[in-house]
Amino acid sequence: MKLNDAINLYLGSRHQTRKSKTVTMDFMHLSDFMFYMRDTDREVESITLEECESWLVLVKELGYDDNTRIKKALALKLFFEHMFRRRISIGFDPDLIPVPRKIFKFPRVATEDQYKRLLAAVKDEGKCGEITYAVRDKAIIMLIHDTGARNGEIASLDMDDIDLGRKSARIKTEKSRGEIPFREIFWSREANEQLKKWVAVREKFIATMELEEPKAVFFGIKAGSGASNYSAKGKRLQVNYVSELFRKYSNRAQLPIINPHSFRHLFGRDLAKKKANNFVISSMMGHARVESSYPYTMLFGKDREDAYRSLRGE
Repeated sequence: MKLNDAINLYLGSRHQTRKSKTVTMDFMHLSDFMFYMRDTDREVESITLEECESWLVLVKELGYDDNTRIKKALALKLFFEHMFRRRISIGFDPDLIPVPRKIFKFPRVATEDQYKRLLAAVKDEGKCGEITYAVRDKAIIMLIHDTGARNGEIASLDMDDIDLGRKSARIKTEKSRGEIPFREIFWSREANEQLKKWVAVREKFIATMELEEPKAVFFGIKAGSGASNYSAKGKRLQVNYVSELFRKYSNRAQLPIINPHSFRHLFGRDLAKKKANNFVISSMMGHARVESSYPYTMLFGKDREDAYRSLRGE
């Protein structure tokens, strides 16, 4: 079977069990391997373990970070495992493809001071359009801070999901493995007031523009420009835009780049400091497994020392 056909066959199978984002990343990693082989018509049965190892060595020499190298190696291994299970005669055991061991890195955890500085960088003054951006962007930042929700979970909110009276929303949980498909999130009175401001501005906007998804809470309000001329106006905000929003205001506040996930770590760590157990934290964060919450609840530095001394009564 030709390499290109084999990869398409594998990705078609992956589409049945994995999210499109995961399959897209698999496609990118396997495309890199295919370009390395320089022959899309190469018979997959003729590929050797040595060629796989050589590609992974090149990936390391090109300076890819540890996590990316692991993902590329796993994508290659899973691909050949799939070929093996389909009784395609590859000439080696897929388990021999070396997958780098994951290297532990301390998570980036935002602080309350950084949160305040980030909010302060979202200026309310200026023309009407700028005020609109500020109202929307501040609501997004406050919701992510208060709920510990993921980018995509906030971006996917519909008006039917939110309850301003209860300061809560029902969201579709990402990465739930189908076990916790939905969960409820809650936020503070301050975040609720900001969200109310955005809802009021949103009503004015939808009276003058057509939304691609009429129920979307957060959408683009800017027409396209530049070479691509891509317009996000009227379209639901994408996950990468939420990340870009944090980058923009981090730069404006003269902070190291604060990503939304660092507020998710802050949320989990804050619950741990307040003595919430891991079952409560997992439920609040939408984790399918209790152990998935561990990296979010780890205490470092003075927080760890304070917890120790408090528990010891010192």
